[in-house]
Amino acid sequence: MIRIICFLFFNNYTKSESDAFYNEIAVPESRKIAWVSLLKPSAKVDFKKAHNPLLFIGGENDTTFPAAFTKKIAGSYKDSNSRVDFKSFAGRSHFIAGEKGWEEIAEYTLNWILNL
Repeated sequence: MIRIICFLFFNNYTKSESDAFYNEIAVPESRKIAWVSLLKPSAKVDFKKAHNPLLFIGGENDTTFPAAFTKKIAGSYKDSNSRVDFKSFAGRSHFIAGEKGWEEIAEYTLNWILNL
């Protein structure tokens, strides 16, 4: 199980680095939580409805939610008067906001918010 989690979240790191991240930040939880939320969503999204601005970010090396999948989700929002943006970050994994160089993602996000 540890190897799967390390592959899904910390795949941009060596085995020893990903093991250290796992030991430092991984939190035990029921596998049911993830599967239930994916297979039986509790909320329905009206993709045609007006909404607040949304920024979707993706990592080029994300093995959990590939950037192409995140971009597809962003593209599902159809209200032409609502803002939806997508940004893919080269070389990033699912651990996008925690890995080396996280400041780039934080700076991009802050600038996006400030320019609304």
